[in-house]
Amino acid sequence: MFDGYLRGKDVYHSWQNNDPNWERKAVVQGVSFGTGIGAGAVIATVIAFTPVGLAVGVVAGGAAAVGMDYLVKDWVGGFYDWATK
Repeated sequence: MFDGYLRGKDVYHSWQNNDPNWERKAVVQGVSFGTGIGAGAVIATVIAFTPVGLAVGVVAGGAAAVGMDYLVKDWVGGFYDWATK
């Protein structure tokens, strides 16, 4: 939740400061946050239902969320640039 707040605040400040790339930032941050949460939830759920246990599922889910976030940011940024030109 805190990560989502920080991302939203960053986009809001870009918009307030008339940053010409605020729309791109909003799309990239929103999509990467959503896919990171989704990947983390899937991994954590799969692991939590195995004998490995809930604690490992939460850690692995968090790692998957962070990894997916970084991967998607680059891809979405490139797609946004392509789609808006």
